[in-house]
Amino acid sequence: MRVRTSRRHPYGRGAWLLALALLFSCGCSGRDRENPFDPLNPETGGAPAAARTRADCGRVTLSWDDLGMRDLAGHRIWRAEWHADETAALGTLLTPETLPAERATYVDSTVQNDQSYVYRVEYQFGADSAAAYAAPIEARPGGALAWSADPCGWGLALLTPDAGAVERLESYGTAVLDLDVDPLAHRLFAAQIDSGQVLIYRSDGPRIAAVPVAGASCVSWSAGIGALAVGAFYEQRVVWITPQGETLWSLELGAEQHPEDLAFRDSSTTWIAVREGVLLRAGLGTSRAETLDVALERPVAIAEDPGRGCWVADRGGDLVYVSDQGDSWRAAPGQFDEPLDVDAVGDGSCWVADLGRGAVVRVDREAQVLEEIGGLSGAAGVTYDPLAAALWVALPERGEVLLRSLSDGWTRRILIGGCPRKVAGDWDGRCRATLHGR
Repeated sequence: MRVRTSRRHPYGRGAWLLALALLFSCGCSGRDRENPFDPLNPETGGAPAAARTRADCGRVTLSWDDLGMRDLAGHRIWRAEWHADETAALGTLLTPETLPAERATYVDSTVQNDQSYVYRVEYQFGADSAAAYAAPIEARPGGALAWSADPCGWGLALLTPDAGAVERLESYGTAVLDLDVDPLAHRLFAAQIDSGQVLIYRSDGPRIAAVPVAGASCVSWSAGIGALAVGAFYEQRVVWITPQGETLWSLELGAEQHPEDLAFRDSSTTWIAVREGVLLRAGLGTSRAETLDVALERPVAIAEDPGRGCWVADRGGDLVYVSDQGDSWRAAPGQFDEPLDVDAVGDGSCWVADLGRGAVVRVDREAQVLEEIGGLSGAAGVTYDPLAAALWVALPERGEVLLRSLSDGWTRRILIGGCPRKVAGDWDGRCRATLHGR
């Protein structure tokens, strides 16, 4: 998480006198620089990281520590809008009446979704109302319920809309390879390869079902059909099922055809990326998949372009767009190094996570690069949030997920451990959950 600080001291004039007074109030027994509000404290710089935020839909909850300070009279809360390349001032006072000293939480419900804010908790001391401030803390409320899949055995993680907090909903030891969301019924589908199941959750958290599918390794939901396509890598099979677990169709692939990823559009089109360098297209009820005439080395991810075609990330160093008619366009030589994931934007473009370049790249239907965001070493997964116009980037080598707003550049990383590989989102799911009292 990036923390913004003021170029001027936040206490204004008299900071040294305040620090001296607070040395006595916290009972430091003469030990220099132990006061967390002392500007020369080597650990805090006079602004301790004592505050935390949790962003939800239309609200931000703050909590803070009392730091063991004596003579604490109360707290006040300040909020400023976050702007790129600007110093974060104190901004607006949210609590004209000082909060009691024993209080340690505050809920701000006057925020707008997808706007970033900087909060400061003010500590007031003694009868003269001397004041000091905790370090600024950022929050960005929104509607997203974002999930992170971990194939290394760290299960599933549910993130707040601003990637500020994480809740782990599957125990350690659970390997989840892929995710997809039914945005209408607010359900999440997770491919758990080690137990041979598709786990189904309500978007706001609780698991509601576990459907047996041997070797489930990738999933894709079709809103039009109301069903799920499941790829089984080691079983070399694709199965179409209902959310209740009823099998609609099962297709055995070739002897050397292992499905890496798939995209389920409708009854006539499911795109299937096969590890051995093959792109297939299959329909429900067909006994054999169509092999498309596209040269690939190791296709690992597909993004559906609704009604038009699909993008295919080839780990061998290529990005290909394939139309429904079978025509294809490739990225310029050397444009990609090791693309691992793709996700469609909905405007005829898609985002690509390129591990080798340490970047996420947006391309059009002719596989031409439209924009690039670099400096993302280890980028292995990318997911586009259409509600907030933001990107979620999985960084498995660092055990992190990064969130970046495309509108104002606001960026936050959260360490969740393990090797997060894929993010899927129910983009207005948190708003729905909030409305239902979660």
